Amino acid sequence: MKLWKTLKSLIVVIAAVGALLPQAGALADARAQISDVALAAGGQLRGQAVTPNGQSAKDAIITLVQRGETVAKTKADKDGLFQFSGLRGGVYAVAVNGQTRGVFRAWAPRTAPPAASQAVLVVADGQAARGIYVPLFGDLGLGEILVVGAAGGIVGVAARDRAS
Repeated sequence: MKLWKTLKSLIVVIAAVGALLPQAGALADARAQISDVALAAGGQLRGQAVTPNGQSAKDAIITLVQRGETVAKTKADKDGLFQFSGLRGGVYAVAVNGQTRGVFRAWAPRTAPPAASQAVLVVADGQAARGIYVPLFGDLGLGEILVVGAAGGIVGVAARDRAS
């Protein structure tokens, strides 16, 4: 009887903690940010690639991708400037030296919202380390750790009840 009461209490605590933890899907959606950019006449997209220090990323290879397909590729000039022509409105990913550095919603000429940028700015990945992920318990998430801990608690309570 005492075991059943303890078990119910543990289940309530685990459910409450799970409800308070952020959901992984919601966090992933919040990180994906799409910026609006206005295409110039002729479907021209202009931009600049810079390093994490703000210097121009000269000679960087800029790739424009739409729906997983490479649409265009160019090389930035000595000032990191680049441009693509003949584009239509739509969502594009911009990769610098093979790494996606931004996602943009391109608007056809004279259709962009007032807040849309006239050009894109992408930061080329340098040698700067922004953070390192070191898993403490392999690939276990907090939820799995809580479940294992709760199971251990239940086994401990059951063993104590049997001993008394």
